[in-house]
Amino acid sequence: MGRYNAFVLEMNKLLLTLIKKIEALQNGIIAYAYKDTNWWIVAVDDYDFYKDNKHFRLLAEQWRKVFKSKNVKIVYAFMVPNEKILENLLEHNSLIMNV
Repeated sequence: MGRYNAFVLEMNKLLLTLIKKIEALQNGIIAYAYKDTNWWIVAVDDYDFYKDNKHFRLLAEQWRKVFKSKNVKIVYAFMVPNEKILENLLEHNSLIMNV
């Protein structure tokens, strides 16, 4: 396995771990991540949770530091998952989701 592939695998594992931790904070939350041009987007589907949940904010900041230490940019966002968009991300091998 090449150095790049090992790095990608490590990022995927870290992102899946983060997604699982986010979803464990509150029942019914859907979280997913995808690669954008210059950074990873970590999306959650509940605006109030995204905006007001203190545990989410703490977790997000802790994990932002983890990714920063690996020179990876991460952005958190509120987004309601759309089947077409998720399919497109999956087709481009960019979607990370806890299924």
